[in-house]
Amino acid sequence: MTVFFKKNKNFLIVMGIILVGLLIVYGKFVFFHKLYIFNDTGSDTFDTYWPFIYDLALKIKQGQLPFWSHNMGMGNNYYAAQIFIGDIFVYLYTLVNQDKISYAFGLMAVLKMLVAGGCIYKYSRYIKLSFVPALIITLLYVFNGYFVLWGQHYQFVNIMVFAPLLLLGFERLMKESKWGLFSISVMLIAISSYYFLYVISIFLLIYAVMRYLLENEFSLKSFMQLIFKSALSYSVGIALAAFLFLPTVHYLLNSPRITGKLEVDLFQLADIKYYLSMVLRMMNNNSLGIGNDFYGFINYYEDPILYSGIICLIMLPQIFFNKPKKEKVVYGVVYIILLTFVLLPYFSLFFNAFSKIDYRWMFGVIIFNILVLGQVLQNWIDDNYKIHLKSLVSTLLAVAVLTGIAPFIGGKIEFLSSEQMVNSYKVVFIGLIFACCYVLLFWITQRTKRMRTKVYLSGGIVFLIFIEVISNSYPTVNNRLLLDPDYIKNKQGYYDATQEVVQQLKNEDPGFYRINKAYNSRFFNDALIQKFNGIKEYNSIIQPSIINFYQKMNVSIGGNNSLLGGLDNRVKLETLLNTKYYLALENEAPYGFKLLHENKGVYTFKNEYALPFGYAYDQYITEEDFEKLNSMQKEDALFKAFVVSDEEGLNLSSFKQLATDQISKIPEEIIDISSQLKTENAILSENQSSFLIDLDTVVNGELTLSYQLKTEERAESKLFWSSNKDDFADNNFKVIDSPTNEGVYTVSLGFVNNVSSLKLTINNLDNNQIANAVVKIKPVSYNENDIRKLASNSFNATLIDNNNIKGSIMLDSSQMIFFSIPFDTGWTAKVDGIKQNVYQLNYGFLGVTVDEGQHLIELNYEPPMFKLGLAVSMTTVIAILLILLLRRCRKRSLN
Repeated sequence: MTVFFKKNKNFLIVMGIILVGLLIVYGKFVFFHKLYIFNDTGSDTFDTYWPFIYDLALKIKQGQLPFWSHNMGMGNNYYAAQIFIGDIFVYLYTLVNQDKISYAFGLMAVLKMLVAGGCIYKYSRYIKLSFVPALIITLLYVFNGYFVLWGQHYQFVNIMVFAPLLLLGFERLMKESKWGLFSISVMLIAISSYYFLYVISIFLLIYAVMRYLLENEFSLKSFMQLIFKSALSYSVGIALAAFLFLPTVHYLLNSPRITGKLEVDLFQLADIKYYLSMVLRMMNNNSLGIGNDFYGFINYYEDPILYSGIICLIMLPQIFFNKPKKEKVVYGVVYIILLTFVLLPYFSLFFNAFSKIDYRWMFGVIIFNILVLGQVLQNWIDDNYKIHLKSLVSTLLAVAVLTGIAPFIGGKIEFLSSEQMVNSYKVVFIGLIFACCYVLLFWITQRTKRMRTKVYLSGGIVFLIFIEVISNSYPTVNNRLLLDPDYIKNKQGYYDATQEVVQQLKNEDPGFYRINKAYNSRFFNDALIQKFNGIKEYNSIIQPSIINFYQKMNVSIGGNNSLLGGLDNRVKLETLLNTKYYLALENEAPYGFKLLHENKGVYTFKNEYALPFGYAYDQYITEEDFEKLNSMQKEDALFKAFVVSDEEGLNLSSFKQLATDQISKIPEEIIDISSQLKTENAILSENQSSFLIDLDTVVNGELTLSYQLKTEERAESKLFWSSNKDDFADNNFKVIDSPTNEGVYTVSLGFVNNVSSLKLTINNLDNNQIANAVVKIKPVSYNENDIRKLASNSFNATLIDNNNIKGSIMLDSSQMIFFSIPFDTGWTAKVDGIKQNVYQLNYGFLGVTVDEGQHLIELNYEPPMFKLGLAVSMTTVIAILLILLLRRCRKRSLN
């Protein structure tokens, strides 16, 4: 043990210093005073990452790593869409009690930062940095702006853990032709995130060329040999990761979220607000506010993050002084490239595969800054602690001018308020104090003749860096809206009465069905923690077939195809998709649902028209005819016939065709409300007039309001709705601000449940300006004959788990079996043991044709490209083992 400590003394000292810093910054989470979950602009930790990790850990503990999940939205390719499957750290959560997982998030953050710190230190020593420069870049790396801030997004931090391993692996490949670490690092990044693999590969190419030129005299032969070795080792890493990488990339490429193409001219400049944010955030993540109080260009996370220590700002130019011309040229070209990336928005688009502009890729610039600083500091020590003082002072002045003028310009263009300018100047002033202290310490160190004093002063620089990074990191993490551990103890949010109600339903009805909630315990991923099959989802990549269904059926989608908040109260769609129960916090049932019971304030309603998981159609409607129908007619059509694209190549000769004239038109009821919108009925408040509208009926269906204003001026209005005219929720409204011809304003509320009253607010309204005010209602109703017909030919499931479904069906003719599972090409079907084609029905779900008679049906799911990826990975592993075995045998024979 003593030998170990002596051998690793410096490493242990560095790790001890890092641990102390981490305990200061993350102490609240390490000792469970707070949960490492953010309830502000970092709420993805709350809304997505916690449910995803909880669900994955639960499935692993249950002995499964499913390919498909029925409770991720309405169903999803779990293997590709579960963002944490490739995170090797997340499997440690299986060691934690299921309901205590959230307590471990802070510990996991500290663990990842410790691992990253150890890796960057080992890398720095490998490239022959002495102890002090290695310690400094380790401190700066662990507490850089990206690591501390974006690291709050649990999966984003992995790239900062694996990047030092990748660089160390490349160095060993270049200098010793040892490829193992490099290939393993590529594999770890590839299974963790396809996006970060793409970004780090671009920066790796720049790094590889830079390091080759700095370490070698250029030779085309040796350079091409290095490129070949690197490409081969990189390919080995991708091949090792293929079992997960290929299915994930296949899923991504079929997602509508990334198919959009943005265009930006190569030399087009960004908004000046971007450049101001960039300059100020180089000094500190918090120079434009913290969390919800951030007032920068986009938001606290999405704004450019370039903080890598103030010492980087003032010391990096030293790389161009007192060095050979080759090094100046190499570093100069590298920084021209990096500055081009940072200054031109085209490259932010490029780093996101031309799908959107964001700045998550800037971690690469931070890594370069820190690594180059390490070389600057090593040069400083090698030159007997000498530095180019004039350039150092000039850099300090340039930084002071640049960061000093940025808030002023922000105020002039009304980007920053006066109060925000003052706050930014405070942060800049503190940063400049640190910068001046660094310059002073470097100057004193250079003037001092005693070597021991120089060493002590270099220790003072390390201490000052420690103070700087800790003081900057602490508010980034702690001055936020953090979740209290009492959240779980007091059964709030995910742990509210819903869990007990869901378990009660499972005990009463153990079958497969979906549950819709009128409320969110937290957000759209409640089902993952509360363990039910729902219809809501928040995920970066949602099953493409579901997106297609939503678009074709005119159901709202939010967040760039990442937010599904249900089916817009369209109970008939819910019925078609196996929604059997509805949970609410008030005793108000949607149309067709009946109260079942109440438990701890949660009302459970049962769908009286519920359809089973699978049912049979004997009719079809062409896609062309279906598109001619309005939304409510489309719903009615799906109770009579299935829709299938011509591209599916299905032989329809055994099915009857449904014509559009067989679908009834929905009767429209018109209520004249002009008398209720007279001036004497208005409730006045400042410049706003409010009118309460009693509909004299309970509306379940489509509701549209229109009225005419006898004025040419635009008047912004809001329409609120409620089942009780004295209770209008602040979030239940739509804005009406664009009149059509002749001053007619129209707003559709879409599908509503149990609405009996409306409230219309209009700004700046004069006397009796409203005319021709009507409410148009299309009530929802079921054709019970259609319901009975579908239910009579139902699929009797004997097994429904995440990857396999088995059951039977009895048919009196050849029919199409519809399963309320989102379509995916990974699904395969067998009928009586014989493989059958699967079809995409109704724009997004699974269908199988079955002949007359009694049949056994089996559905199995396997992610597309999984077998190919697994074969590639296994072949690569076998090839590596054979190569290692042959090498060992050769060594033995030589000996």
